[in-house]
Amino acid sequence: MAGDPEVIGKSITVGSSSVTVVGVLPDGFDYLDNDFDLWFPIALSESDFQNCRSHTMRVVARMKPNVTLEDAQSDMDRVVAGLSDVYPQFLTGWGINVVSMTDEVVGEIRPALLVLLGAVGLVLLIAAVNVANLMLARTTAEQHEMAIRTALGTGHDRLVQQKLTESVVLALVGIAVGVIGAATLTRFQASLLFGIDSADPLTYAGLSLLLGAVALLATYVPARRASKVDPMAALRE
Repeated sequence: MAGDPEVIGKSITVGSSSVTVVGVLPDGFDYLDNDFDLWFPIALSESDFQNCRSHTMRVVARMKPNVTLEDAQSDMDRVVAGLSDVYPQFLTGWGINVVSMTDEVVGEIRPALLVLLGAVGLVLLIAAVNVANLMLARTTAEQHEMAIRTALGTGHDRLVQQKLTESVVLALVGIAVGVIGAATLTRFQASLLFGIDSADPLTYAGLSLLLGAVALLATYVPARRASKVDPMAALRE
């Protein structure tokens, strides 16, 4: 089928049974790293309800737009109440708990993750300040060059552009190495601990944009300051 939506509504043979295709999942769909070709709905008979003793089942669903968790929980409560009237010996005292995917994955470790996020942000800020200090020291050492270029008619904006270009090249190399390293280590840890592939292109794209913005901010101020050198004072030395 290869993800062809035209197959919806057609019948296919699975084993010795003929089934009707009711949907096609998007390419790359991955649930807990289970690479399945076909998904079948749960079909419970009357005897299954009468004899079943298990009350644990996890269902992943996508809610409609503008539907809150409270709305979904109320709907599930009504479903359970109706089923309890039909199967009192099976569902009495049991219910359905609706939680968001974030709460299911993060759960009670959310405060620890927020603290970790704050610590990582602080480290990033310290690194940005250190880079800014290094750029200031470097531009201070190049004051004579800046003064000569300014005396020859080079504008402040052109000097800033030059310094930013030098810094952006280094920043792009650092971002590439850092993001590739983070993606590799994260994927390895997720595969080792949970058996899943945690690669998320949107996450790494956002990380790259953040690091790029920090790099530009950390280099713009030193570059701007270096471009305002007084050529007369510098050349007198």
